[in-house]
Amino acid sequence: MNPLLLALLSAAMWGVTDLVTSFVGRRIGSLRVVVIAVSTSLVLAGAVAIARGALTTIYDPAIVGGTLVLGVAAGIAYIGVFTAFRLGPLSVVSPTISAYGALAAFLAVVERLEQGAQGASGVTFRRLHLDDLGAQIGQHHAAGGAHDHVGELHHAQPRQGQGARCGARGGR
Repeated sequence: MNPLLLALLSAAMWGVTDLVTSFVGRRIGSLRVVVIAVSTSLVLAGAVAIARGALTTIYDPAIVGGTLVLGVAAGIAYIGVFTAFRLGPLSVVSPTISAYGALAAFLAVVERLEQGAQGASGVTFRRLHLDDLGAQIGQHHAAGGAHDHVGELHHAQPRQGQGARCGARGGR
């Protein structure tokens, strides 16, 4: 299946889930909604796992353990989000919760960066920090402060060779 279509379908389903959870949670409580939703998901995921033969595969115990920890985190997140929908207005809660998408998008971009590009982004972030630090020092001097700032700049300098390796010179 096309990943973009799958993502759009998932987004539409999450939107419907937000709406239904908001109303149903106010009537029967958020914990009941979590139990119903997660139980339904377990049945569906179990059926897909059986159909794909995933239950007959032997997995690394570290992966299984890590996944179980993530399952606990997901359960806590579900209780939190469904309670937020029950208590707050959908028009505020839904956009606030969807902000995690920005983090996910950032992580997806970072995942795709090659090692050289990661070095370039590190230099860019350092450059932004230096520009900001320089503006702060300029404001400090304009306010009448004058002392040596070499120590302040030293910690923000890129390590030797980083700028040359990725060729990141110039503006933002």
